[in-house]
Amino acid sequence: MTRPNALDRCRRKLLVHSLNLLAKQGLRLLRGLRQGNVQEKVALSKKLLAKLRFLAQEPQPPLPDVLVWMLSGRRRVAWARIPAQDVLFSVVEEERGRDCGKIQSLLLSAPGAAPGEVCAKLELFLWLGLGKQAKACTSELPQDLLPEPSAGLPHHLCRDDFSYFQLRAHLYQARGVLAADDSGLSDPFARVLISTQCQTTRVLEQTLSPLWDELLVFDQLIVDGRREHLQEEPPLVVVNVFDHNKFGPPVFLGRALATPRVKLTEDPYQRPELQFFPLRKGPRAAGELIATFELIELDYSGRFEPSVPSDVEPQDLTPLAEPLSGRLSLPPNVRPVLREFRVEVLFWGLRGLGRVHLFEVEQPQVVLEVAGRRVESEVLASYRPA
Repeated sequence: MTRPNALDRCRRKLLVHSLNLLAKQGLRLLRGLRQGNVQEKVALSKKLLAKLRFLAQEPQPPLPDVLVWMLSGRRRVAWARIPAQDVLFSVVEEERGRDCGKIQSLLLSAPGAAPGEVCAKLELFLWLGLGKQAKACTSELPQDLLPEPSAGLPHHLCRDDFSYFQLRAHLYQARGVLAADDSGLSDPFARVLISTQCQTTRVLEQTLSPLWDELLVFDQLIVDGRREHLQEEPPLVVVNVFDHNKFGPPVFLGRALATPRVKLTEDPYQRPELQFFPLRKGPRAAGELIATFELIELDYSGRFEPSVPSDVEPQDLTPLAEPLSGRLSLPPNVRPVLREFRVEVLFWGLRGLGRVHLFEVEQPQVVLEVAGRRVESEVLASYRPA
């Protein structure tokens, strides 16, 4: 180990001073905790946690980042950057990287794309350590993934014994979707991806709050990794929302990342509850998705094909199918309870309208959308700006 230089000594003094200061602030926060100021104290504690995480980052990382490239022939089409500390191995478990020796989902972006734009998804196993610690590389992998004989580091992974899962994607609604058409609205549909499977919802025309009320079922899904790790680190579910075009490719509107609730065969079944997932288009907020996801391990102990455990509800999904399209709607125990309200809108007038495609607006109309319902005003025959 090299001797610390002047920069290391200054950083050490800064860390000691900052930790003592944060410890005093934490004790003061704990002593002032009351039943009426819980939310305020939680917000302050999150700020202290953010400061601790900032102090834990090395200003000059000793190891370079790990770059993953996807090639098509000789052309590089996608890439991802992984901090070395996230996959760095240590014999001390607390000092080990969070993704070291684990099968993880990695999102790749195209070279030169805007931040947050994703064009591919990989599931891969990463481990970074010293050569003398190479034996610990495959200790976290299930034995059925290792080839026989397992002498040294394997050059490939095999799958002889695995478990089947079923993913139930309950997509209820999206709110505040970005507008993609000249009308100020969109024709949105959602595309759900997990592992190597993909399914889409139906297209809803001219709305910014699509109410899909749809259940997508991914049957006999193979999920790699240890079963005991699935509860803490379930596979990633990617939901992409697009605008449908009749005479062109769909337009990307936003993406949501979700983690499903995992139910193993020996676990009791819990009824799913709808959650809010933020939609983002790169660094830009693009609405929110109301959905929930279940990853259910299938029971394959019988003689026939793997089946859903007996305590999962509903067992039979046939009554949920629509007569014409055959698409599945949400089960009654998942769909939220709705109430009817009356909204009255009074249109008084319009002022200060800008130009559209360099032309002045002559016959404007106001369209309001509330919870998927549209209200339209009368078309002004001759609009004259004041």
